[in-house]
Amino acid sequence: MAVHTEGEAMPIGYVPWYLAGDVRTLLADCGPDSVEVCVQRVNRDAPLQHRVPCRMNACWPAGFRPCSDDVDTPIPEDVPSPCPA
Repeated sequence: MAVHTEGEAMPIGYVPWYLAGDVRTLLADCGPDSVEVCVQRVNRDAPLQHRVPCRMNACWPAGFRPCSDDVDTPIPEDVPSPCPA
């Protein structure tokens, strides 16, 4: 999920894959006008993926549970491991 500026739509970066489902839910439930993303700072010496940390403010709909996608579910302990212990 890409993040870009308003107007000219300059690319800023991407929402991390593990947060994209929650952001998609908030956009769908609350609408894009209720979600605000602001650049916190520019880290010129940081690796590319950490150069522009942002903060997101959004509505919190009733029943919304962040990090509840299958992606966030721990692997059960009884799943066999192909590697020797």
